[in-house]
Amino acid sequence: MRLLKSALKVTIQLIWLVKFRVEMHFLPGLLRRSKRLVAFNLDLHVSVIADLSDEFASRTFRLVRWSISSHNFVFRRVFRIPDPVEFVNQDNWRNLNPISIGRFNEKYERVLQEVDFFVVTHTPSFIQIFEKYRKPILCINSTRYEAPYSNNTELWTGLNDSIIRGSESGKLTMWSNNRVDQGYLSNIIGVESELVPSLCTYVNCRWSPSDKTLIYVGKTDLERSLLKKKLGENWLSAEEGLGKNYKYEKLASVSAVFFLPYQLSTMSLFELATMGVPVIVPSAAFLKQLWNEGYPVLSEILYAPLEVFRESIQSRGLEIDWLMNLDWWLDRADFYDAVLMPNVITVESFEEVANLKLPICNQEWRDCIDYRNITLKQNRELHFNNFLSRAGISVDQK
Repeated sequence: MRLLKSALKVTIQLIWLVKFRVEMHFLPGLLRRSKRLVAFNLDLHVSVIADLSDEFASRTFRLVRWSISSHNFVFRRVFRIPDPVEFVNQDNWRNLNPISIGRFNEKYERVLQEVDFFVVTHTPSFIQIFEKYRKPILCINSTRYEAPYSNNTELWTGLNDSIIRGSESGKLTMWSNNRVDQGYLSNIIGVESELVPSLCTYVNCRWSPSDKTLIYVGKTDLERSLLKKKLGENWLSAEEGLGKNYKYEKLASVSAVFFLPYQLSTMSLFELATMGVPVIVPSAAFLKQLWNEGYPVLSEILYAPLEVFRESIQSRGLEIDWLMNLDWWLDRADFYDAVLMPNVITVESFEEVANLKLPICNQEWRDCIDYRNITLKQNRELHFNNFLSRAGISVDQK
C-alpha cells in the first residue's frame, strides 16, 4: 500500500509537471489574444491570494496564479503540490537574490510581459521580480516585509529601494492587512501603506457549534504541550479534536478556540473572526507576563535574531526604541482590536479559562459578525477600486 501511494504521488507530480510546461508554451499567445485584462500572482501562502478571490470573481479580468505553497491541498482537489516553477520556488525562495530573479525573468518573460498588472502577496520581496516590467503592482503586506532578507543587509536595502522607488513612481500600491506590518514598514522606510484587513470569505461558513469541543492552537510542540498542561483535559489540540486536513465547516462547529499567540496577525485568526468562532487569547498583561517568564509566546515577531536585526537597523541610522518596546507590538495586535475581531475574549490567567462563560450562537452574535464582515468587504472594495483607478485599469463589474 505504501509503495502504491508513493508511485501515485510520483505519477501526479509528473503529470502536473508536463501539464504546467504545456500550458507555459501556449500561455503567452493566449494572453496576447485575451479580451480580458490579466493579473499575475506568484504566491507562497495560499490564503493571502485566496482572500482576494471575491474581487477577482466580481470583475471581468483573469488571474494567472502560480502557487509555490506546500499548502495547496487546502484549496486544490487534484494538483495539491506546489507548482513546478523554476528558479523561485518552495525549495529555494529563501535564497532569493538578483541572480535567481534574473533567471526567473529570463525563463518566464514571455508570460510576464503579456500581463496587465501584478499582485504580490506572500512575500512582499517578490515585487523585485516584477519591477522591471514597469506595470502596476498591488502588494499585500501580510508579514515582516523583508523576508527572506532578514539576515542580509545588502539585499534588504535593495528591497527598501525597490519599494520606495515603486511607491514614488505610483506603480506600486502597498496594502497592509494588519497594523503591525503597517507600522513596521512605515518605521523602517517611511512608506505609508493602506490598511486593508483580510476577510477570508473563502471559508464559506459561519460558527454553528454542534458539540462542546474545545480546541487550543499553538505553533510548536512546546506551545501545545504547555496548553495541554495548563488548560486541562477538556481542551484538545486541533488534530485531536478535528483530525488532519479538516474542513472549515468542522472548525466552525467547535465551541471555542484558545490561541496562544506566536504572531500578532495570522490568516487563521482572520478566518475564525469571519466565521464568528469564539477565540480566547491571553490579555496584553497576561501575555507580557508569559513573555517575561520565558514562556513560548510571540516566537515569530521578528524573522532574524534580535542582535542581527538591531545591527541591521542601526546600520541605516534608524531609531530602534519601538523595536524593543513590547507594548508597541501588542498595541497593534489584531486580536486586541475589538472592532476587527469582536469574537475575541481575553483572559488574565489560564485558571480563568475554566470558569469562562462562552458566547451563545444567537442572532445578536451573528448580527455582530455579519456587520463586521460587511464593513471589511466594503473597505476592501473601496481600496481595490482606488488601486485600479490609480493604475489606469478599467474593469467592468460582472
